[in-house]
Amino acid sequence: MTVENCPTPSGISAYKGIEMTSDQITGIIRAILAAIGGFVLAKGWVSSETWAWIVGGAATIGPAIWSWVSNRPAAIAASAQALPGVNVQTTAAAGPAVITAVSDAKSGA
Repeated sequence: MTVENCPTPSGISAYKGIEMTSDQITGIIRAILAAIGGFVLAKGWVSSETWAWIVGGAATIGPAIWSWVSNRPAAIAASAQALPGVNVQTTAAAGPAVITAVSDAKSGA
């Protein structure tokens, strides 16, 4: 299986149509944070304890945001649609007030 036809659950497009997995993306983010941390600590802008708090906060908030975005109904449908042989069909759900209005209009009430 090549990278080009490998399905990914996250469905995130990358350079030249190659899709990246969430493990690859988090690895890149960790490397970037390490580089930024080394630079900031070397400049003396923050202490190592402060940087640990910053990275700890990002490590807590980041996955929560990622989970919220990737588990939205549209993202789930897109991930399923990306699988070979899967055809996702969606319909709009009407609320009770709309259903009542339509049924009243049909009955002539």
